[in-house]
Amino acid sequence: MNLNLPSNYQDPVPHLDFLVLCAHPGDAEQTTGGTLIKLAELGYRTGVLDLTPGDVTRAQKTEAMFAHATAAAAPLLLTWRGNLHYPDGRVENSLPGRMTVAGEIRRLRPRLVIVPYWQGQHPDHPATCEMAEQACELAGLQGLDAETPAHRPERIYHASLYAAVAPTFVVDITAQFERKVASMACYRAPDQAALRDRLHCQARFYGDMIGARYGEPFVSRSPLRIGDPLGAL
Repeated sequence: MNLNLPSNYQDPVPHLDFLVLCAHPGDAEQTTGGTLIKLAELGYRTGVLDLTPGDVTRAQKTEAMFAHATAAAAPLLLTWRGNLHYPDGRVENSLPGRMTVAGEIRRLRPRLVIVPYWQGQHPDHPATCEMAEQACELAGLQGLDAETPAHRPERIYHASLYAAVAPTFVVDITAQFERKVASMACYRAPDQAALRDRLHCQARFYGDMIGARYGEPFVSRSPLRIGDPLGAL
C-alpha cells in the first residue's frame, strides 16, 4: 500500500464489497472502525478512500498523516486504502471532484458505500457527503468514461457518529472495539487516555440502544430490505 500517491495510481486496484469514503484520515477509524473490522472478519473486502491528508484538521505534516493512515489500515483489516490529496479544510463539491470520485468508484466497484452524514460542524464532512452521493450516481452512467465500465453501488449509508441524530441501525462492535481504539491510536493523539474515554463513551451510548456493550450508528435515506446481506448490518 503506497499512500504517497493518489489512489488512482495504486496498482493493483481490487474490487471491494464495502468502501468508506470520508474527508480525513482518522474519520473512518472513529465513525466506522469497528464495522470495518467486523465486515473483514465476515470475509468482505473493505476499503477506505480519504479525500484529504487531514494535515490541517489534525495539525500534522502530510507525510506523518499518510504514515499514520497506513499504520491504521492494519488493525482495521483493510483490503485497500487510498487518498485523493484534496486540500484539507477546502473540500468542495466541484465537477472535477465528482468526476474523480466517480472514477474511483468505477475502478473499485464497491457494493456498498458509507459516507459522512449530510450535516456537520466541519465543512469538509457535508461537502464530502454531497460529492460522494452524486459521484455514486455519476459512476453508474454508461457513457461517463470509455476507460472503465459503469458501476453504481447498491446502497449508500451515512456514518452518523458526528451528528446528534437517531440512527437507522446500529452495528454491534463489542468484539471489535479494542481494535478500533488501536486504529485511532495510530494517529498519536497527545492524550491517549482522553481519546479512549471519548471512544468508549460514544460506543457505549450507541451500544446501549441495541442491548450491546459497544455500537456504531448509521443512517439510511432509503428503507432497508430485510434478508439482504448488505442490509443486515
